[in-house]
Amino acid sequence: MFIIYYNFTQHLDNYEMILRSFVRMNDIANTVEATQSSLNQYLSRGYEKDRDDLTAGLRLLNDYAATMEQETFLHNSQFQLLQLTHLLDRFQQEVEVSVTYYDRQEIDAYTAHYDESFKLAGFIMDNTRNITSSELTSYREQFVKITESKHLFQIMGRTMFFVSIVISILYSLFIFHGVSLPLRKLAARSRKISSGDFNVSDISLERKDEIGELMAAYVVMGHNIERLLREVKSQEEYKRLLQEMELKALQSQMNPHFLFNTLNIISRLAFMEKAYKTEDLMMNLSKLLRYHLKKVESRVTLREELDIIHKYLYIQKVRFQDQIDIQFEVDEACLDIEMPSLTLQPIVENIFVHGIQSAETITRIRIHIYRDEGCEKIEIHDNGAGMSRETIERLLNVNSESYGLGLGIQNVIRRLRIFYQTSDVISIHSEMGSGTCIRLNLPRHRHYQIV
Repeated sequence: MFIIYYNFTQHLDNYEMILRSFVRMNDIANTVEATQSSLNQYLSRGYEKDRDDLTAGLRLLNDYAATMEQETFLHNSQFQLLQLTHLLDRFQQEVEVSVTYYDRQEIDAYTAHYDESFKLAGFIMDNTRNITSSELTSYREQFVKITESKHLFQIMGRTMFFVSIVISILYSLFIFHGVSLPLRKLAARSRKISSGDFNVSDISLERKDEIGELMAAYVVMGHNIERLLREVKSQEEYKRLLQEMELKALQSQMNPHFLFNTLNIISRLAFMEKAYKTEDLMMNLSKLLRYHLKKVESRVTLREELDIIHKYLYIQKVRFQDQIDIQFEVDEACLDIEMPSLTLQPIVENIFVHGIQSAETITRIRIHIYRDEGCEKIEIHDNGAGMSRETIERLLNVNSESYGLGLGIQNVIRRLRIFYQTSDVISIHSEMGSGTCIRLNLPRHRHYQIV
């Protein structure tokens, strides 16, 4: 493309210079003719105006003769140009001599030189015509090339016009598929989100431009909405569990003030009768009931939970005497972590409901609290009857039909998972006849969902 354009401009420049040369030849012929006419007028009438026109014509011819040496585009007429230069010099000399003799009134002399200038004028005009004709013949091929270049440029212009149309169509398609189509998909996804479908897995995140950033923002928005909905559902579920616990607690209250006062009276009577074990039993039972009724909606520390377990196990120890053996291994640094209230007692209580095998067998209960891998670990061991794999799976599946009202293990699992916002909070290891180990994994650093 550039080579064609360069050749075309070169041809045009040459053509322009040739035209200028032809115009100069024509100007020389016209000036010679006008000068000869002015000489004839001056010799016939002797007017000063004719003399001025004659002088102007000679000056112009002198300028043409000076530029003749700079003429380089008339390659085939260099000899004729040299001859034309000499003819112009002689013509000017003859005109000047004719004027000189005319001013002296030497009629024969200026007539002879006038005739000579007339002949020279004819030679000059014939010479300019010959040069023009010769150069036109020589530059015919150049004109053909210029014409061909012009046609080629016309073809190229049409081609570029159609190519620009094709490019515009392709660019429009690119804009449609690159901008309009993704925006339409986002609009369709927005309508689905507004209708409650927050699944954004069908949105591609391969683009790195502004559209890609918009798609990524939609994906983040969808995930955030899903997460918020899960949190709201978890909070609602937790509130429902609390309401169930409150209902159960209310069902078991039966005028709590009367019950507490009665227990205090029994405790005082035991003290007065020096029945100190009975007093301790009544005091522990009173504190246990008070904890159940007041802490049902509370967030408590592990220290508080462990304290109430001591009271509960004291009561059970009084009941079973030497039939149970209780051991505690506690890291005091772990006791300040927060947890849902009434978490440990249902687990320990389950040992006495299902774990004790017979009166002849000593049931050993071991509670181990320690820190490991960013979590506070609570292990509750027993050597009781154990449970099957199906029972373990049913307990861990909190959505199964085995879940009911009350403070059972499933209730504990559900509340722990909601509280810590993770499902990995409990594990159960057990075999039939070999006892059970329940391990709680309580994260130390967690944004809790309970207020």
